[in-house]
Amino acid sequence: MNPQLSIIIPIYQAEKYLKDCLNSVLAQSFSNFEMILIDDGSTDKSGKICDEYAHKDTRIKVIHQKNGGQALARNVGIDASLGEYIGFVDNDDLLEPEMFKMLIKNMEESNADISACSFIQKDENGNIAHNQHSYIKYILSNEEGVKEILSREKLDIYVWTKVYKKVFLDKHKIRFESGKNDEDILFNYQAYTFATTSVVEDNPLYIYNHRESSASRTYPKQYLEKYLSGTLYRVNKIENLTEQNYPELTYLAKRQKIIYCIQMLSSIIQFSKHNCEHYFLAIMCYLKENRKQIFKDKKYFGMRYIGLSILVLAPPNVYYYYRRIKRILE
Repeated sequence: MNPQLSIIIPIYQAEKYLKDCLNSVLAQSFSNFEMILIDDGSTDKSGKICDEYAHKDTRIKVIHQKNGGQALARNVGIDASLGEYIGFVDNDDLLEPEMFKMLIKNMEESNADISACSFIQKDENGNIAHNQHSYIKYILSNEEGVKEILSREKLDIYVWTKVYKKVFLDKHKIRFESGKNDEDILFNYQAYTFATTSVVEDNPLYIYNHRESSASRTYPKQYLEKYLSGTLYRVNKIENLTEQNYPELTYLAKRQKIIYCIQMLSSIIQFSKHNCEHYFLAIMCYLKENRKQIFKDKKYFGMRYIGLSILVLAPPNVYYYYRRIKRILE
């Protein structure tokens, strides 16, 4: 018989954390699953650890492949899966024992295409963040689900807090876009636009280990242009699709785009706008065009009024050098 759940774990250079991650999956109270480990070209002992675990537990399958990135690895896992439901775990994170049991129970009771829980964030010193939770369960219609994935008030944008119906993903050809940063957001936006019903319970059953040194969370100078290109691709795509299909929610897509535009400016200012002047000017132009919404929603952007005023009212280079000087003085 096929397993009810397929848990997909892309693995790359994770020997330090991998055993703890795999043990937390094996400790799940829900046991009717297969665990698909995608060894994405690791050169450390990760591949060996995967094989050792597969030898001990027949529910574990290992796929060794050349390094192609997390998005491709997850897609390989989806295509190889046999479960009715699909879940994802990152190779350095941990799960509470009841996570998948609760997600599947909520999905079946609600006849939902997607079931979500919440998470806590733990840094390398053991400090906890994202730890305020209501434990309330919400059943969302299609438009409500899209609204929540855009506003992020009840839903987060990560795939590892969710379970998806496999037939739903296949029917709508929902897969990860390879080569794009923040691929979780694009995947979930696509999924929620097709989901007839989704359910979310604000119960923190996933432990996200935030590591400052992780390549997915830092953007060295040499990768700045790739980061800017990928982020603009994503926010532009989501804004355009929302305008076409959910015009009444466009303000939320714009608000998220503004947040990311400000983050991108911070990265440009941290290094230099040399070689990325066109990105800098495009971002500044968008922010100036949307100055009314920026002032209306200023509490979301983490900036003081004077900074926002210089950002959207002064010439682009004035804001650039204002932030550069401010950075030096700090």
